[in-house]
Amino acid sequence: SGKYGINFGRSLVPQVLNGQEGDMSRYVYSEGGFSFWNEVFPMGSDHVEDDPKGMYYPRALEEMSDGGNGSPKWVMRRNLTHKVVYRPRGESELYDLVQDPRELKNLWDEPDQSSLRESMLSGLLQWLVETGDATPMHQDGRKTPHWPHAASDCAISGAVGPMATVATQATEEGEQLLI
Repeated sequence: SGKYGINFGRSLVPQVLNGQEGDMSRYVYSEGGFSFWNEVFPMGSDHVEDDPKGMYYPRALEEMSDGGNGSPKWVMRRNLTHKVVYRPRGESELYDLVQDPRELKNLWDEPDQSSLRESMLSGLLQWLVETGDATPMHQDGRKTPHWPHAASDCAISGAVGPMATVATQATEEGEQLLI
């Protein structure tokens, strides 16, 4: 565990500050994307300005396409020679970074790459198991919220997507939510 809780990364200080050779066989892992509409930031990506000339604007548009499903959930593993991007609900990718450093030829469906694909996925699965569901090292100073507490309008609206509207109607029993 690290100073601020559990850290799965390794320090690059010896390489950056002291010029020491690092472990060149190491892997880098990353994850992102969305599985459900409610994971997408309202009105698009939270970190991209609404500027069509901005460098990341096309990526934000991709995230919001198809009702917010334009960037399916993914996990990635890479080293100096190979990279795999696995998407359970989208097109997965496999690249030979030595032969194809610009990642232009996806080898995922190539039969002669099945051994490499399985090896990269096996390491990815091991990483997910080792780093997932980690127990927090520190308690939240805010304590547990009082229970029961009223649910938010959003939680009880029955809305089925980010564009759903909620209205109320007075009834004899009280207010009724309408979608």
